[in-house]
Amino acid sequence: MLVRYLLPAKIELLQAQEYYDHQQPGLGREFLLEIEAAVQRIIQHPQAWRKLTPEIRGCPIERFPYRIIYHSNPDELLILSIFHLHRQPNSWKTNLS
Repeated sequence: MLVRYLLPAKIELLQAQEYYDHQQPGLGREFLLEIEAAVQRIIQHPQAWRKLTPEIRGCPIERFPYRIIYHSNPDELLILSIFHLHRQPNSWKTNLS
């Protein structure tokens, strides 16, 4: 399955990694590893997580207060947002514009 990130999602990912590295050296790498593990779980079971809209789901990240917001079809996983759970609940939707 092809995995693609919308540009705003990629920026969110890199900003979160940078933030965690500033908090503690190496923590940003751990964050990226958790994201990759979650992406692999999504690839294995794309329908497993709660629907946020009829076409979009959210997979929580272990150890970090984030959720991967995504859309999937049999050929592609599209990451729409790396969403911090303390933001406004629907703010991830701005990535779609």
